[in-house]
Amino acid sequence: MTSRVVVLGAGHAGVEAAASLRKAGFDGAVTLVGEEDALPYQRPPLSKDYLAGTQDSPLPLRGEGFYAGQDVELRTGERVTAIDRTARRLILRDGPPIGYDHLILALGARPRPCRSSTQASTGCATCGPYTTATNYAAGWLPAPRWS
Repeated sequence: MTSRVVVLGAGHAGVEAAASLRKAGFDGAVTLVGEEDALPYQRPPLSKDYLAGTQDSPLPLRGEGFYAGQDVELRTGERVTAIDRTARRLILRDGPPIGYDHLILALGARPRPCRSSTQASTGCATCGPYTTATNYAAGWLPAPRWS
C-alpha cells in the first residue's frame, strides 16, 4: 500500500514541500490543502505591484498544469477545523475528512493587525490574503497609504 502525504497550507512552503516530495521520487499520493479559493500565489508582490495597479492578478507560485503534471491533488477553498491525530485525518468545515499517513504543516503566518487609536487617520492597514487586497484595489476598503 502506498502512503499518502497531506500538506496543510498552500503558500510558498506548502507548494515547495509538495514539489520536493515529487522531485525526491515519492510516488505515493500527495494532497495540498489551502484555505483560499485561488491558485497558490506569491505573497510579496500582492501588497506591492497588485495594489499599485501594475499587476492584474496575483502571480501563481506554479502554473495550473504543475499540480496535475506532478500528480498533486490541489484542494483550494478548504478550511480545516481540526486535526484528528489518532485517526490520522483532517476535519473540514465543509465536506468529508481527508485522511493521511503523513502530515506536513506548512501554515505560514498571518499578518498582525494595526492596533492604534490613530489607525484610520494614519492609513495603517493590514494586507492579508488575495481577497483583502482585491477589496482594497476595488475601493471596498479604504486604500492603505504605503510610506
